[in-house]
Amino acid sequence: MIKKLDRDEVRDLIGQGFTSRQIAERLGCHEDTIRRIRSEIGLSHPYRGRPMTDARMKTIWQMLFDGWSHKEIHRTEGIDVETIRKYFPGTTWTHQQAGEYQALLRRIDAPTYAQGPTVLGIRDFNAPTLATHRRAA
Repeated sequence: MIKKLDRDEVRDLIGQGFTSRQIAERLGCHEDTIRRIRSEIGLSHPYRGRPMTDARMKTIWQMLFDGWSHKEIHRTEGIDVETIRKYFPGTTWTHQQAGEYQALLRRIDAPTYAQGPTVLGIRDFNAPTLATHRRAA
């Protein structure tokens, strides 16, 4: 049976400063249900993310100027890619630029152990190989 939630109770809990998650836990329902009720009664959150302050815009602009991709800025700053496009139009990379960047990363990437000991500059590499371990078993 679906329990009908009292909108006045939700309104009171919102007024007391409870978050949607806290209200949902208290009333035994899903957080999305509380968000829907908030929207119905006109008390939805007007803004969910961090505000776009002048300092934050300056930081992101500097990142873009330094050649950061929108995806890198998203991962670092937590700002949605669409928000970056909205505030900084015309700063997306073309497919060619993205490909050139990936190629550059591959060229300057440090050698890894998978590439073998000689690439790493190790001449006397005496670690047992997988074949040695199989013969011993």
